[in-house]
Amino acid sequence: MLLHSGSEAVQMGLKASCKRLPLTCLTGKGLKLSVSRRKYGFKPFTTSPVSQSLSENERLLDIYARKKARPGTIQQMIAMAKPKNRLLIAPDLQSELMVRIAHRHRDFQELPPGLRDTKSVQKVISLYHDCFRTLSILGPLDSVEDDREFVRLITEFKAKDSTTLPKIALGIKEWRSRFRNPEKVDLELAAQLDDLFTARLSIRMLIGQYCEYDGDKKGRIRRGLVVADVAKKAAERATMMCRDKFNVAPDIIVEGNTGFKLTYVQSHLHHILFELLKNSARAVVEQHLGEDGAVRRKRLRLSSKGHLGSNALPPVRVVIAGGKEDCVVKVSDEGGGIPRSALGKIWSYQYTTAKAEDKTGNEGNVSFRDNFFGVGYGVPIARVFARYFAGDLHIISTEGWGTDAYVYLHRLESTAMESLPD
Repeated sequence: MLLHSGSEAVQMGLKASCKRLPLTCLTGKGLKLSVSRRKYGFKPFTTSPVSQSLSENERLLDIYARKKARPGTIQQMIAMAKPKNRLLIAPDLQSELMVRIAHRHRDFQELPPGLRDTKSVQKVISLYHDCFRTLSILGPLDSVEDDREFVRLITEFKAKDSTTLPKIALGIKEWRSRFRNPEKVDLELAAQLDDLFTARLSIRMLIGQYCEYDGDKKGRIRRGLVVADVAKKAAERATMMCRDKFNVAPDIIVEGNTGFKLTYVQSHLHHILFELLKNSARAVVEQHLGEDGAVRRKRLRLSSKGHLGSNALPPVRVVIAGGKEDCVVKVSDEGGGIPRSALGKIWSYQYTTAKAEDKTGNEGNVSFRDNFFGVGYGVPIARVFARYFAGDLHIISTEGWGTDAYVYLHRLESTAMESLPD
């Protein structure tokens, strides 16, 4: 299922995945493929609920928190969910989830005390604590019935975890209100939150890929995903949101290599592009509405014939390019750009250019897929998604004109490895 991230393992990928179960381990003699139920050197905890005391659970949490998570590639995750592999992989997946959940429980404990002790963050800590305990007492996964119960439990956890990010946002909002200079606190906390949200994403990805496999739907990863199709759907959603707010929206043009395909997580790509397009559309409208906007539009008409779109606004452009290693998607707008002094802040959680009346007022009770808007998490989380499988997100601003965002997606499924925090 998951690889030690050694160079030899990366180069080999899963050449034998069609013949042997894609489990690997590194020994003193080099890389070795195995079809056995290897437990990464340890076995899942299998005591009964009655015999496991609180102190035993805390001790076990500490043991698993000290173990290393084992990142996997896109190719391995595809193989992981195949029916013929499930019963062999399930025990390893159980152990890997316990390691990653224990890491997150530890990370929550290492948050600043004032933030960690907020009611909303405490609810998240309890959720991860309870999930770890449930997995630790689940016992061996030897049958189809055991696998079904395992799927039920981790699917239930994933559903409850959907409100984790808004709950943390609510806790941060409450905590930062105590500081005179909350922007400084945001910048110091950003790297810690990047790691936390990346690791959370990795847990949800493993669960989703394993549990969402059936006859037609083969997990969350899609082979032959047409990037332009995802961009167009994200554009439709961003346009609808912009019109709901302003009664007008710029045209969004998708161009370049519109037939380019790659293997990727469709929902991740949709979220990345939607966040960028939503911001670009709003910036264009705000920059070009009113009297000042009329002056700008007049200048554009004079400087470039046919430059403006159907709504007398400069269009947002999405350009798709495919290379040997990466797929690159550029999102360009003429929304006035971002001042150089503020560029660093866009990666800070809680930083937003949305007006106060635009913000979501009930952050703690909505899921991430709801319109969790105006609280400053869109762009940082989009970068977390982009970086998860060895990609990236860069934003370049030309103040007074517009912004260019570059999304890099690793296109080689055998080497697109999870980027996990230590």
